[in-house]
Amino acid sequence: MNKKDEKIFKHLMQQYKIQYDLNGYNRDNYDENLEYYLSYRNSQEYPLAFNESFNKILPIIYTILSRFMDQMYQTSNIVSVKPRKNKDINNAKSVEAVLNYQLESLNNIDNQGGSYLTMMKWFFNALTFGKGIVKCYWKKEERISPKRLVLPIPEFDGRGNLVGMRPYDHLTQEMQIAYDGPYVEVLHNKLFVPHPNYRSIAKMPAVFLVYSRSIDYIKKMANKGVYKNIKELGFESTGGAGHHPTDSTEAWIKSIGIEGGIQIDDINSEQTTPEVDVIEAYTKLILKDNPYEVGSGIKIKGLEEEAIIHIGNYKTILSIQRNTYGVRPLFDIGCYMHPEMYWDVGLVRLTKGIQKQIDNMANLRMQNAFMQINQMIRVDPNSDVDPESLVWRPFGIVPAMEGEVEALTVPDYNSNIFAEQMSFFDSTIQDLTGMYDYNMGQTPKRQERVGVVYSLQAMGEARAKLMLMSMDYLGIRPLLKHMMLLNTFHLPSGFEFRVSDGPGQQFNQIFGQDIHSDFDYAARYTAMEPALGKQARGQQLVQMAPLMQQNPWINQYQWTKTLLELADVRESEQLLKQPQQFAQEMQQQQQAAMMAEQLKEKLEGDKKIRVSDKDFQEQLVLNEQEHGHNLALAALEGELANEKSAE
Repeated sequence: MNKKDEKIFKHLMQQYKIQYDLNGYNRDNYDENLEYYLSYRNSQEYPLAFNESFNKILPIIYTILSRFMDQMYQTSNIVSVKPRKNKDINNAKSVEAVLNYQLESLNNIDNQGGSYLTMMKWFFNALTFGKGIVKCYWKKEERISPKRLVLPIPEFDGRGNLVGMRPYDHLTQEMQIAYDGPYVEVLHNKLFVPHPNYRSIAKMPAVFLVYSRSIDYIKKMANKGVYKNIKELGFESTGGAGHHPTDSTEAWIKSIGIEGGIQIDDINSEQTTPEVDVIEAYTKLILKDNPYEVGSGIKIKGLEEEAIIHIGNYKTILSIQRNTYGVRPLFDIGCYMHPEMYWDVGLVRLTKGIQKQIDNMANLRMQNAFMQINQMIRVDPNSDVDPESLVWRPFGIVPAMEGEVEALTVPDYNSNIFAEQMSFFDSTIQDLTGMYDYNMGQTPKRQERVGVVYSLQAMGEARAKLMLMSMDYLGIRPLLKHMMLLNTFHLPSGFEFRVSDGPGQQFNQIFGQDIHSDFDYAARYTAMEPALGKQARGQQLVQMAPLMQQNPWINQYQWTKTLLELADVRESEQLLKQPQQFAQEMQQQQQAAMMAEQLKEKLEGDKKIRVSDKDFQEQLVLNEQEHGHNLALAALEGELANEKSAE
């Protein structure tokens, strides 16, 4: 490293150590939340006869998660794009189709492709641990993969004459593009090191990501000219800011302890390369020396710029890059918002105190129930009863005097207390999460009136809708905007994409001037309304439908769309004709009717013309016949006159 790199290295490592220590409370909370999620109880902390866990949190998490995913993926299009300027009205649909196509094939390079799994992991981290973080960047990877070519092979007859061509499949291994598009990576909460005193990632002095990379990967990056100083890297992992050999160990060390596994160091073999930690830092640095003065002669070295720095094995700087995009490609969503700190409150942390008491009460109650079923025996110490005879056996006989052996009865004083306390715990968890029995698909113990059921469901759905909408505004929309920013930099002009919402298989292209990020983005999801409320409201709207259809002030398109969405018809966009399309069809029908009327008039006119022409021809023939008759008659009269004069 040169002197400038050394200064940057020392500055970032100090900042990394500070932020790593500040995030210590979150790592402890994460480990404890993981214990409650996995129903783990340390038997040494609970000296009870039974140490079972009765998980009340996990079903609630997956119920809310299923509601989120069902709302997000109602149709093949999960993104809505609106133009900000008049010139982009026609381009908005193309941009929307490009984003939906990219999300449909997101991360489709190895095994798990598509945005569904990525979104589910993102939502899961937010609901369970309070925060979900993703990193979005452009990934282009080329791999040697098979390619089949069909080659024509000539065929000849016995005399050597060409009789035809025979196709031959030829398999080659060529370098091909395996993936070229936006890539979204769900980060582990313990390997993401923000400054917890800031709510916004963009305002933090620095943000660090911890990766475990092989030496082989680092060497390949150095060969591409991306990394440098690999000679100073070292081939043995050195500890970072934590207590483990490497900070990347934080990602799985707690799970190994819970599952009862053991940690084994990597095999030191010449056949494989070891792995070391690589810290990816996003911060603002003065990259160019351009001094300027402020105040009374105070000199500043230059202007700060967004930079990306990679530190290898906590020893050296591997790369210093200017952030070309100008923004940090990190996006987060939260569950229950913390008013001041970065890490929000997840469902596990919100309810784990009650879960602990539920487990204690249930284990004590189980112990009491077993004591009722399998009672102990009290024996007079002065009796001569053989202890082996007290073991139960069919038709067994215990030789003892009256009063020497009797059952040790434990009164069941706890049944009512246990039921009352468990009911209180359940209702408290339901109030905290908004997931009541009706929302969880369970039959409640007490039957309520329809209005009460609707209000309970509405409360839970409103809470879930609030979380989903906040996640949309805080994380999903900025992510979509960044994806379009990446497209502006990397997407080639004339990019061909598949149209998801069109009939059949349709493809389209987008060109350079249309590729930009100046649009408004949103996730598509319908109104989250209780099932009972949907049913009642749907019946009311259906009854009002005839009246609404006759009202000229009602937008029939929006009215029909509301009915379909209330009935959970997911293809409402495809089923309904757009107002422009409907108006065009009506215009075409009117034109067709006018053309039919004109054709009818023309046919009637032609018919009249034909009739008139026929009458004229007939009259002409009659006139000719009459003229001939007149001529013949005149000739006869002349002959008669001549005969008379001759006489």
